[in-house]
Amino acid sequence: MKSGFWRSDWFLGALVVVAVVFFSRLSELLPSLERKAYDIGLAASSREPHPDVVVIAIDETSLANIGRWPWQRDVLAKMTDILAGAKPKVIASTILLSEPQVDKGYRYVSRLLDVVAKSASQPDGGPILALLKEAQQELNTDAKLAESYAKAGNVLMPMSFTLGLPLGKADARPPDYVAKNAVPGTKLDGGIAALPTRAVELPIEILGRAAAGIGHLNNPRDVDGTVRTEPLLVQHYDQLFPSLSLMVAAKSLNLGPAEITVAPGESVSLGRLRIATGPYLEMNTHFYKVSEARPAFQVDSFYDVYSGKIAPAKYGGKIVLLGATAAGLGAAPVTPVAAAMPPVLLLAHSVSSILQEHFIVAPAWRRWAELLGILCV
Repeated sequence: MKSGFWRSDWFLGALVVVAVVFFSRLSELLPSLERKAYDIGLAASSREPHPDVVVIAIDETSLANIGRWPWQRDVLAKMTDILAGAKPKVIASTILLSEPQVDKGYRYVSRLLDVVAKSASQPDGGPILALLKEAQQELNTDAKLAESYAKAGNVLMPMSFTLGLPLGKADARPPDYVAKNAVPGTKLDGGIAALPTRAVELPIEILGRAAAGIGHLNNPRDVDGTVRTEPLLVQHYDQLFPSLSLMVAAKSLNLGPAEITVAPGESVSLGRLRIATGPYLEMNTHFYKVSEARPAFQVDSFYDVYSGKIAPAKYGGKIVLLGATAAGLGAAPVTPVAAAMPPVLLLAHSVSSILQEHFIVAPAWRRWAELLGILCV
């Protein structure tokens, strides 16, 4: 019985190998071309950043004058008080304060306070007890920062999730001061609507309760190590938590988590703003042009504001973002417009993208174009 060589096992096997190699390379090629097109599109864009978004940077000048990091938190409390007096729309910090700051002196003062309180012969404890109480209050920098946050009433803080599909059930539900930031009313029914997470690092309770809101600060990298997208929400078991940028945008519009609505796989809406997203509610952030001579956003030194060199009135009605830019103070990932961008500047680009609807949207006909590309190749 005759049969052509194309029917032989070796030929069919070779054909399968070639097809697998071809399509695997093509599957890598198309996303790579998309990333290149995205970067080129940003470089060609003339869009301007939101004029009300300003950054106060913990930079080298601030470290040289105030001292090495981490600072005592009463420094952050004083800065919060300075800014709050100018009545900005929002104050958002990218500094994750997940552990209490307990000065050694505070521990000893607290122990002495107990001893004196138990042994004092005078009804009111006398001047020594009064002095110890004053010292205890002065050294409790977490309490001072929490008081400043509460007085300001518009301070937002970050939390950080560990991305990944959880293997089981949560050990415990997030505390109420965190849970109140979740988007209500979204029916997940055991499905995955956003990037899943299996753990979370939270701000300490005294600060979290005093803050006006908490948002996540996760910025996943693409395969080439560049940040191009931001998950506007992440899924922690059966709850969706907004990004810090989405919380900042909401607060600046006098909105909150209750005004965030989700169309899984399609979009996130904030009031009348509709943000088209990818399948896991990720936004293609618009990164504005930067240069050494002209940063995209107004960036002021923490020390210049703290010392009074810059008048706080400058920040009235503004969206103030506070965070570290000095080298060595946290990771600074690559973006399409910068070889290293600290989280506070990433936040600025994202907030501006949301408020001005400058995010990049993949067209509906993209898949057809990809198919055409495959056929042409």
